[in-house]
Amino acid sequence: MEKTFKFDSLVTGVALIVTGILFATLQSAFVSVLMTVTGVLAIIYGALCMVNRDFVRGAVAVTAGVVVIVCGWLITQAALIIAGIAFLCYGVYLIVSKAPELKNRAFSEKALLMLKPAMWIILGVLLIAGGAKVLDVLFIIIGVLAVIAGIITIIPPLRKKTETVADSSEADKPADGSDAQAPGETRD
Repeated sequence: MEKTFKFDSLVTGVALIVTGILFATLQSAFVSVLMTVTGVLAIIYGALCMVNRDFVRGAVAVTAGVVVIVCGWLITQAALIIAGIAFLCYGVYLIVSKAPELKNRAFSEKALLMLKPAMWIILGVLLIAGGAKVLDVLFIIIGVLAVIAGIITIIPPLRKKTETVADSSEADKPADGSDAQAPGETRD
C-alpha cells in the first residue's frame, strides 16, 4: 500500500507541475486549446453516436462541439463579465452588511474589515474591464501555485525513500556505535 501511495504522490506531483507550467506559459491560450480540444471531442462523440443510430444525442453533441469551437471566447468573455458583476455585487453586499460594525472601531480595525470587500470589488472591476488580461495574470498565479503544490506533493515520498536507505544503513552498524568488523568478515 505504501508503494502505491508513493507512486500516486509522484504521479500527482508531476501532473501538477506539468499543468502549472502549461498554465503559466500558455495563459489564456490554454483556454483556447482547452476549448478546441473539448469541441473536437464533442464532435467525435456526436459522430460516434450518429454511427450508433443515436441521432438526437449525436446532433446535440456535434452542435455543442461546433458552438464551443466557434463561439468559445464569446462565451468566456460573457462568463468573465457575469463573474465580475457577481464579485462586484458581493463586495458591495459585504460593505453594507459590515457598516453597523464600523461605528465603534479604531481606524486599523475598520481598514481590516473593509479589506475583503475591497478585494472583491477590485476583482469584479478588473474582470469586467480587463477580461482576458486578468485571466492571463490569474493563470500565471494558478500555474505557479500548481508547480509549488506539485513539488510539495513529490517531496514526502522522496524523503521517505532517503530516510529508509539511511535507516537500513544504521541498522547494519553495531549497537556500540563502533565500526568494528567481526572476525573472518570482509568488507565490500
